[in-house]
Amino acid sequence: MKKSRLFKLCAAFLALIMSFAVVTGCGGGGDGLSNDPLTINVKIRKAGYGVTYIDKLAQAFETAFAEEGYKVNVLAPREDLLSDNIYREIYSAKQGGGVDVYFGSDITAEKAVNNPDYGQLFADITESVYNKKPINAQGEEETMTVAQKLSQFDTSPCVYNQKVYGLPFALSVGGFAVNTAILSDYDFETPRTTKELFMQADEIMKDAYETDVFPFTFSLSGNDYTLSTLPTWFAQYGGYEEFTSFWSFEKQDSTKMSNAEIAQVFGTDAVQVALQTAFHFFDSTMEAYNSATQSYSMAQNQIMRGTAVFMSNGSWMLNEEFERNKNYIGNVSFINAPMVSELGVLLFGAGTSYNFNDDKCDQVLSTIIKYCDQGLLASQVKTAVDQELSLNLNIDDVTTVCERRGYVKGGTSMGLVISQKSGKKEIAEKFLRFCASEDGARIFAQESRTNSPYAPTINPNTNYAWCNNVNSIISNPYLKYLRIDATGYRERMGLDTMFPSLGSPIANKLQGKVSKYDPDTLEIIATDEVFKQKAAQAVLNAVTEATNNLTSGIWKEIIK
Repeated sequence: MKKSRLFKLCAAFLALIMSFAVVTGCGGGGDGLSNDPLTINVKIRKAGYGVTYIDKLAQAFETAFAEEGYKVNVLAPREDLLSDNIYREIYSAKQGGGVDVYFGSDITAEKAVNNPDYGQLFADITESVYNKKPINAQGEEETMTVAQKLSQFDTSPCVYNQKVYGLPFALSVGGFAVNTAILSDYDFETPRTTKELFMQADEIMKDAYETDVFPFTFSLSGNDYTLSTLPTWFAQYGGYEEFTSFWSFEKQDSTKMSNAEIAQVFGTDAVQVALQTAFHFFDSTMEAYNSATQSYSMAQNQIMRGTAVFMSNGSWMLNEEFERNKNYIGNVSFINAPMVSELGVLLFGAGTSYNFNDDKCDQVLSTIIKYCDQGLLASQVKTAVDQELSLNLNIDDVTTVCERRGYVKGGTSMGLVISQKSGKKEIAEKFLRFCASEDGARIFAQESRTNSPYAPTINPNTNYAWCNNVNSIISNPYLKYLRIDATGYRERMGLDTMFPSLGSPIANKLQGKVSKYDPDTLEIIATDEVFKQKAAQAVLNAVTEATNNLTSGIWKEIIK
């Protein structure tokens, strides 16, 4: 009996070794690739979402397709797996070989399909994945197609010539990382308006040099996250139509603006409000030590450990810091970017039927936000605010605030693709359909401590205030994702940043004076109370560069 048991143990051990060999590259070479016809090779980028999700997805997929014998060979994750490296890898691979599926970053369908150097690199998945139903962990189809599940998101980066060449796999949300333990020490709630934010910052600064706790931290090294809330503040004040015009250089009927009209978009009140708020937020006299030179991970460490309270960041930060700062997880949370207080003045201040002073405007704005954040509709919010403040607000004004509270930087981006050279496209397509299922979404959310576009509010880490707040933000009935990149005519002109930079191929006719960047405005920036202290150099550079380029005529027109 003992001999029989030993024999069985040895046999089981050998079987384990053999199965491991198949999964990690049976029939492959030193590159770890598997040549097994039933095994797809998958490579992911090592980034903020971690790496453990891919192993769990692979295991669940293999279980779902155990009868077919499909396997997933997970190759070593790479931090440098950005678009150019993916393009070169696929181009260099043999037809029918190489990596089958990539989880990448900063990739778009057009650049991977109409690539001047490499030709078509990604497989067309329009009918094989996008218009089909996801497959769950039991190997069964769900009720909605992948396309229907992604209907609320801008998937244009995945599309070229009306065909789909990839899927998003992550849902990102931009906002503020906050050390709520420090706020609690001051008996502060998380700020809902920028006026509340800066009031809290002023109070924290009173003791900062004794406590070594400062209001703000950021990284100017590589400009990591530094300006990420600037477009959100712009959209909160200007509205979505103005925001889309700014990022597209197109009118609401999708016709392109004239050069004079393009110049004017840089001079709107919304741009000025956003810049004014940014100057205040990145004031170097209120920053934690080393903010000018540190990396973004060092800045995040300051939030986690309580030497700073607020940082512009994204929902993925919790996962990045989970192991390194596990003992501090309960001290932090995530909030939507506080709304610009100037919106309250615009809607309720002098010149309106309310004629409230600035403090009253901010109280009304903050109270509307409080109820809006509970997931209420504008009519319900109005009733609650009217009762609490003894007011009779116009429903249109309340709706405006609710809608703009729903503006969130982020959404999805193309990242999950199949190599055009893959010889195992049928298996790879089924793997993508599994990743797009609720079961796949749950695995990704659990392992990355973030959210998935295929089941946006699924996140099992409900004991973390961070995750609960993210779920609350994306459950807002007025949710609208702000895509922070160039579209339309702006994209064709090659201006893919918020402000023009030296050498941007924008029309030289923009040399006409832009009102908000004229000498009078620059003088205000230099002397006004908001700007009297030196602001973060990155923000100053953005404005200075935009000003110089808009008035110097150095740009050349490339689009007639």
